This record gives sequence, C-alpha cells and structure tokens, in this order.
Amino acid sequence: MKKILNIVEDSFTQEFKSLSRHTELSENYFIQRRDILKRVGDLKTFIDKGKKFIYPLYIGQSNLFLQNIPTPPVEIQKQVRNNNGTILFMYLNEGNFYKDKDIKVVEDWCKSCSFTKDNVHFFTSNLLINNVKSNFITFVGLNYFESHMWHIPSITRDFPNRVENYRSTKLNEYKNRHRVETPYTFLSLNRQPRDNRIFLAALLKSCKSTSDKTLLSLGNEKLRPESFNLNRLPLNADTIKDVKDLKRISKYVNSDFNELKKGLYIDTKNLQKINTHSQFEELFNSSFISIITETETDNRTIFFSEKTFRTITAFHPFFIIGSKHSLKTLKNLGYKTFSKWWDESYDNYDSIYDRIYHAFKEIQKLSYKNQEEILRMVKDMEHTLVHNFNNFFDDSRFSSEFKIINK
Repeated sequence: MKKILNIVEDSFTQEFKSLSRHTELSENYFIQRRDILKRVGDLKTFIDKGKKFIYPLYIGQSNLFLQNIPTPPVEIQKQVRNNNGTILFMYLNEGNFYKDKDIKVVEDWCKSCSFTKDNVHFFTSNLLINNVKSNFITFVGLNYFESHMWHIPSITRDFPNRVENYRSTKLNEYKNRHRVETPYTFLSLNRQPRDNRIFLAALLKSCKSTSDKTLLSLGNEKLRPESFNLNRLPLNADTIKDVKDLKRISKYVNSDFNELKKGLYIDTKNLQKINTHSQFEELFNSSFISIITETETDNRTIFFSEKTFRTITAFHPFFIIGSKHSLKTLKNLGYKTFSKWWDESYDNYDSIYDRIYHAFKEIQKLSYKNQEEILRMVKDMEHTLVHNFNNFFDDSRFSSEFKIINK
C-alpha cells in the first residue's frame, strides 16, 4: 500500500509564496508526481486523525534571503517540534543557494522557532548542498530541470505514456536522420551577457576557424548594463597561456569589442523574452557540438539548467562550462561524456576562466577538422548520444527523491 503525503495548506503557506517570484515552479515539481498519493488539508484535520504532515514553503528567488523570513503559526511550530510534521522548503528553479549568509538566514529562522535538522528539510537544485552540514537544517539536492522536463512543454513525468511516446518518436527520428554537411560545427546559445560568456565569445570570435564554424548568440549590454567590462576579464598570460591566442584576442578586443556589445543574434533579437521553453531544433540540426555555458559557475554549487538537458535531448555532444566537476557530476547521474573524442580535463580547473580557456583550446582543435571528419566523429558517438537521451527519460531514479519526502 502506498504511503499518503499529508500536506498542510493555510493562509501562511499561501502568503509565503508571494514573498518571491516564480514559487509556482517549485510547487509544480512537488505536485507533478501522480504516482505519489497526496492529501491536502488543514492542520486540525491531520492532527485529529493522528497523521503526520508536511508543511511546504515554496521559494522562487534568492531575494527572500535578504529579509527576515516570517515564522509560521505557533501551533504549526509546536506540532513540528513534537515531530508530528516537517517543514519542507522547496527552492528548486535556481542553483544559487550556497552563500554562507543565505544559509545563515535560514538557520537563524530555525533557531527562532527552536527547530532542529530533524524538523526542517531544505530541497534545492544545488547538487552540492548535501555537503553543507547544519544542526538546524537537513539539505537535499534535487535536479529540477532534469526531472521536470522544463524545455519540453508538451510533456511531464506524471504522464508516463506521453513521455514514452515522445521518447520513441524522437529516437526514431534521430536514427532515421541523415546528417548532411553544414558550415557550422558548434552551437553556443548565450542570452544573458555574463562575464564568463563574454570571455568565451571573445575567444571564439577572435579565432577565424572557431568564429566561422560557430553559431553563437550573446545578449547585448542593454540586457545587463553592468556587463562587458573589460577590466573584469582575464585578458592576460596567466589565463591565456598561448602567446598567439593572447595576441589574437587582444587585437579582437581593440578592434571589435564594441560590436560584440551590440549582441549576437541567431534565433531572435527579442532577448528580453525568456525562451527557456524553446527547443531550437533548427539550430541543433545545423550544428554538431554544443558549447553549454551554465548559469552557475561558483564551485560551491553544481546546477544544471534546461540548457544542459535540451542539448542532451537534441542528441548533441557537448562541452559544459559551468562549475568545477560538472562533467563528473553528470556521470554520477548516469550520463556519458566525451573524453574518448577530446580532452575533458578543462572541467577540473578551479577558475571558471581557466575552465573556459582550456575548453576553448579543445574546441579550437576540433574547428580545424573538415566536415567529413566531424560527421565521422559524431557518427562514432551515436551509442553515447542515444544512451544520454534515454537516461534523461528514465523515470526510475526519480522515485528516490520522493522516498526522502515519504520518510
């Protein structure tokens, strides 16, 4: 017999959602699983029946940690301290929960309620959060964009037949697809112009072979007025080891950097509109290898957004430029990477700029290959690409996340 999750909803949980935007994303994750039985009600209903409960507090943005988090009703606190219920924070749509000051805000909240880590669970998409030790909170890392299939609006995991039909259709399309030559070897989609993405774009554009063979987008400086600051980019020999590379990028910055500030557009000029739901099939079909620049790059977090899983479901091999050991973490999730075809040691450097530069050197080597060589290499990757695609749609391992909640 399946265990039933008793979820308390009251005026406080409803008001808590309004403290930050996009809380519905975490809530949708929690309610999407139809294989988990859920009963929603008020506190008295469950207490009178002697049923343990979950008290969910949904978070959508990190601005919540800039304020004093309001405490729940006194009776809720009492029942939680008596182990009749559990506080469950859900902050799943971002991976930016790792700063000591943010963790302290939540710990201080727990102290004010006299809660211990047995009373409070905090679920977040920072996959390194489990390494944080606290006497007041039990942290759990969840892979939101993998489990919620964010970039495929037509399906969710709570309809397994739809998922399987989609998977089978796309797999057949891939196996029957005849890849033809295209001038583009690489695809790199970058909407927000962050420092690390600007550094990568400058490297790619400064080298003719990578520039000619890369479909590259980058938002203009209007999207982030503080961006495109050359003083923040490591345009020096400490990071750019090859003298020829350093001369080339210095020349590019001196002559064409102002053009880069205007943005690079390959799909749409309306980069103000968030397009995380898009699949970009035409762009993936016009290139062979993706260069993914993940949202988070701090080494205290590993966060995979829809950028990574959209690439995997497009049967694209990839470079991931994110936090240190992103590739190692993906492999722990059951995916395969591409060390057979290029050097992936770039993933092991401490500095994000070192990771970018050493990835660029491998990309540069690949850019010298002709189309026939690239086609042959990607064909050789077919088993790995299909494995990754199927691993994304494999539903079995997600049940373990809900075992934690059931417990």
